[in-house]
Amino acid sequence: MLLSPEASVTGLDDKVSALDARIRRLETPSKAYLQPMTDIHLFSELENDISARGDPAFLLVLSLLGVFMLLIAIINFTNLATARSAGRTLEVGLRKTIGAQRSQLVLQFLAESLLVACMTMPVTFVFIQLGLPWMNTVLEKSLVFDLHAIITHGPALATIVLVVGVASGAYPALFLSGFKPIAALNSRMQVRSARGTLRRLLVVVQFTMAVALITGALLVRAQLDYLRDKPLGFAEEQVVTIIGPPNGYHWYDYQVWKTDIMRYSGVLGVSRPAFQPGKDVAYYRLTADLTNAQPVEIAFYPIEEDFVETMGLERLAGASLPPGWQANPQYKPVVLNETAARRFGWVTPQEAIGKDIINDRERDADPGNYYRATVFTVVKDFHLRSLHYPVEPLVMEVWRELWQGRPFVRIATEDAPETLSYLKRVWEHHEPEVPFSYLFMDGVFDRLYEAEARLSQAVFVFVGLTVLIAGMGLFGLVSFLVEQRTREIGIRKILGESTGGIMRLLAAEFVKLVLIANLIAWPIVYLVLSQWLQTFAYRIDIG
Repeated sequence: MLLSPEASVTGLDDKVSALDARIRRLETPSKAYLQPMTDIHLFSELENDISARGDPAFLLVLSLLGVFMLLIAIINFTNLATARSAGRTLEVGLRKTIGAQRSQLVLQFLAESLLVACMTMPVTFVFIQLGLPWMNTVLEKSLVFDLHAIITHGPALATIVLVVGVASGAYPALFLSGFKPIAALNSRMQVRSARGTLRRLLVVVQFTMAVALITGALLVRAQLDYLRDKPLGFAEEQVVTIIGPPNGYHWYDYQVWKTDIMRYSGVLGVSRPAFQPGKDVAYYRLTADLTNAQPVEIAFYPIEEDFVETMGLERLAGASLPPGWQANPQYKPVVLNETAARRFGWVTPQEAIGKDIINDRERDADPGNYYRATVFTVVKDFHLRSLHYPVEPLVMEVWRELWQGRPFVRIATEDAPETLSYLKRVWEHHEPEVPFSYLFMDGVFDRLYEAEARLSQAVFVFVGLTVLIAGMGLFGLVSFLVEQRTREIGIRKILGESTGGIMRLLAAEFVKLVLIANLIAWPIVYLVLSQWLQTFAYRIDIG
């Protein structure tokens, strides 16, 4: 819908909602509204939207990782520049003696910092070009970085260079320019200038970010491993879903194909549901046909007769359908999961067998024509959706003829390659123009966590780069401080100090700073990751 610039979206929302209610007359109240096209990619909460949705949280995490890396690099530059400032105190003292103002010195040191930032840009462009294929894979995009992109984003790049240059050089510039001329000419201040509270603080901040990223990446990976390893309640490693023709199977064609593949001994069962597991299902408001029964909002899942056996679901109560059940058009057999049986009011699965569930609203509106189904089986809870969600109450109605849905084939694991080869031959016989394609059900569920897997991959790469940058900075800082203490080390060696003792002496300060960084990082990671883990109904315990 194309609106004029002066149109009132709020007023039009009300009119659309009123029109929708008047036309559809839904049993459950609903509200229609307009959605801006610009909101669809990142901010749509609708299922089955007109395009694949992006994840704003994913982009936020990548942005924060980039900012963290930049901050660590800035801290490295600040620490090293401050540590080496002792070597430039004589220059500062001489320039102040001949009349240089502090502002002139500040501008000089800032200009040096900006020059270094500018010199890094060509190197940055090379790394962007090298890393772009990987980034496109992670983001599932086709980003291009060329001269046109550099020109287009020139102002943003210039701003980044300016901010990084000023942020990196601000403290060293102020620190150096603040020396008194006489003190600056006194070489005894060299060791003192190489130390300081700010340097220790910056090292702590730097390693707090590094430790937080490392710990967070490990916890994200642990959660993903937990999701992949958690049993789903059915034979996910034996069940193959066949990706069928674009327009689906005709009922007759499907039955012929099913009969053909069931002839092979490695095929243990074939069935299909109306919906692909992992996708959203329909919901209905149903009630057990009991006195004072409460209605239950329940997931509705049409299946074929042999679905329970094909999927390897554990039957808690009930048995197979009686012969000739299809001849009675009034008989609607349903399978409940144990959560649904409890929600309907039955204490044990056995109590539900043979009982009816109904649509009480339809019954009240038309007592002679309303939905009524009979429970013939109760199965153990299993997962139809990703582990972001808990197991829901589920009713699976056995349809006599199911006109949609991908076929599921349960195969014997010891004969899997030969069975898949047979499935391919039968497929090519029935559908020669459609390539044979399949997925094991564990792979289907793995796809539900692709966003988290890409996030984990990106975090690990950024963590590696962060640790590399932080380590290089710490190595440079320690090397310079060791150089400053060469005389002290020589005296200690003459007095009999061992190499191990000297190493402990030099490392003691930095070990303390890293320990402090850990103590700060762990609570932060706990708070942030606890919030992220709340998006999963099933999650690891980090307490």
